[in-house]
Amino acid sequence: MNRENKMSEEQTAEQANVGTAVAATVEAAIESVSKEAGKAPVVVYHPWCKGCGICVAFCPKHVLELGEDGLVSIARPEDCVNCDLCDVLCPDLAIFSPGWPERGRRRFGRGRSEGQE
Repeated sequence: MNRENKMSEEQTAEQANVGTAVAATVEAAIESVSKEAGKAPVVVYHPWCKGCGICVAFCPKHVLELGEDGLVSIARPEDCVNCDLCDVLCPDLAIFSPGWPERGRRRFGRGRSEGQE
């Protein structure tokens, strides 16, 4: 086996390991968010939140705040109007609006025939 083939095999194995790690992380996020869905109008997956404050700045009802740990917290869930700005604007995909898929289909799917993308 020449050096290039060996290098290629090592890179392929490393990429497979990275892919497996990413898939496990995404699965953990989905599981965590699924447990919280329904308890709050939005769910923050803190391992992905870097505390940039974009969601806090754009929340029209001031539902979100940066906590003492520098991460987003849901301070006033009862004031949430489900506008989905936090979900859409989060650069790290760390905040989820559990109802977004259905509301998104209702909002943006109008005028399309069923079965069309």
